Amino acid sequence: MRDNIYVFLDFEFNCPDKKGSGRREIISMAAIFRYADGSPLTSFYSIVKPSRAVKISARTTRLTGITQQQINQSRSFKSVSENFLNLVDCFSPSKFFVWGNADKIEVQKSSRYSHADERMIEISKKFHDLQPDVMNELGLSNPYNLERIADIYGIDFIHTFSAINDAECLAEIYFSYKNGLYDANKLDLYKQFYKYRNILGQYKLTKNNIKTSESKITVLKRSLESLEKDSDDYIKTLKKIEETAEYISNQKKLAEKLFPASQEAEIFFIENNFN
Repeated sequence: MRDNIYVFLDFEFNCPDKKGSGRREIISMAAIFRYADGSPLTSFYSIVKPSRAVKISARTTRLTGITQQQINQSRSFKSVSENFLNLVDCFSPSKFFVWGNADKIEVQKSSRYSHADERMIEISKKFHDLQPDVMNELGLSNPYNLERIADIYGIDFIHTFSAINDAECLAEIYFSYKNGLYDANKLDLYKQFYKYRNILGQYKLTKNNIKTSESKITVLKRSLESLEKDSDDYIKTLKKIEETAEYISNQKKLAEKLFPASQEAEIFFIENNFN
């Protein structure tokens, strides 16, 4: 089955220092070309100069290792994608794989920003998100990152926000997935991890709700002192205190119920080196 050729893609983006600030654009692109039997064909990688947010954030450099100097010396997405399309024209791949739905969105944005060849948008519409397939195969409900999925499939991989490494890992995951080559013990371990993480998260949230609500009661009681007894505001405030007290009581019952499992979770994380 060497006739069909598959492409495994990954992109890194400019991450604003503060959430919700600045534009996110592609700053690197990687593609691994493989034959359908898994044997390698060629690869492609390039740093990309953003069209709008040319200055990258310190957070981006910290995560990806890509510097502002490298960005300044790189080419636009339009130019980089032309080289990629030359490979596509040469090998005529039948499938394009990505992990998650962000890549499709960002490719279309960067294509519009840089006035790239319309074929890039058309190809992005063909991106096949491998994540749901793998999640379904492994019986997982939570979205897992590449590093944990790689671990389940016995692939040596550390996520370093490198597009070329991530694309290579995606290719390895695909062929392991197609051949059903996963570690059942590792899979069970990660299922336990997410179960315990959810329990511990719920327990911590419940304890925080109690603390916040107790502070709220303190404030309400202080405001009650300044109100005329039996006035409408007094009665409303008193009712809020009673409702909050009832809420605290229910949260304490829930926390008490969750406590044993939360202790199990803490031990599990320590024993299995989950930070």
